[in-house]
Amino acid sequence: MIAFHSVPPQISRVLFLERFASIFKAAHGDFFVDLQIQLIQEHQTVLNLLPKFDAISRVTVILHPSNPRNSERWRLVDNRIKELNATSYKEEYIAKVGEGRKGLQAAGDSEIEAKIMMAQDGYGEARVAGTIDGKKRVVTTKTQPVSTVAPSDEVATPQEVVKAIDGPLKRILERFK
Repeated sequence: MIAFHSVPPQISRVLFLERFASIFKAAHGDFFVDLQIQLIQEHQTVLNLLPKFDAISRVTVILHPSNPRNSERWRLVDNRIKELNATSYKEEYIAKVGEGRKGLQAAGDSEIEAKIMMAQDGYGEARVAGTIDGKKRVVTTKTQPVSTVAPSDEVATPQEVVKAIDGPLKRILERFK
């Protein structure tokens, strides 16, 4: 797990992730290194919004196997991907909405919710499109990385910075037990 502090506009989140990956690959001589950094998402952001949709027209899930361990909530999904020796998995549900059509019935579907949870835990991406309160909306796990406020290292000791991020880190680690 990597905790980092972006410094916009000098170092954006995207720039940090790209540069860190290239440095890591270079340090290993680009020898069989395929590095993808995926942000761990705020827990249940997409799942909390799922039942609020008036109608859902599309659910897309892209996953990759966990490493090193998985969560009980999505263990079956992860084990299935691993059993197939797949390096990635993608599924998409599409339905027509409007004119009496309610669209996808994704809220409450345990399989879809498990896959969304796996994506939110940093093993892919989930995207839901539809309408909320009559307005078109798209929610995705990519929009809400876990973040916390910590004091600047210019005014705080390293111990104070670590203390400030300790709670969020513990909550993330609890998700993988």
